Amino acid sequence: MAGAIQGKLIGVKLSGTYIRCQTDATLTITANTTDTDPCKPSEDEATNAASWTTHSIDSKAWTVSVTAKAFADTVAGVIDNSDVAALMITGNPSVEMTFQTIKTTDYNHDNIFVYEGTGTLTSFTHNAPSAGESTYDLEIRGNGSLTYTETTLTT
Repeated sequence: MAGAIQGKLIGVKLSGTYIRCQTDATLTITANTTDTDPCKPSEDEATNAASWTTHSIDSKAWTVSVTAKAFADTVAGVIDNSDVAALMITGNPSVEMTFQTIKTTDYNHDNIFVYEGTGTLTSFTHNAPSAGESTYDLEIRGNGSLTYTETTLTT
């Protein structure tokens, strides 16, 4: 079935466990480049003409950011704000990250996509607004390559 995937059908797992009550998740893949210095004009070129910039690719990187609701209680089988805080404060912030479509009971697409990689939790922010629900933000910085797989669902 064709069509855009709703954002609510994409979620993040840390070390194989879903993050509880996610409200936003963003995967960013970047190529870090260096501009190549242009040459001085030769005798047969105009000096006032703009030259095109070229660049080389030095490295690639990825990050994942997640916003989720914060809870005072813990629930087995999911990652929540207390788990992320513990990893950042007293634990090992190295994690296996999965960014993928969530196949719900009414999922109506032909494919599932999965990005996976090893990363480091580099930030944890607990937000406490004066009105509304408390949330938290986390960021994972990739440590090495990211893999992508797409699986066609069978009926």
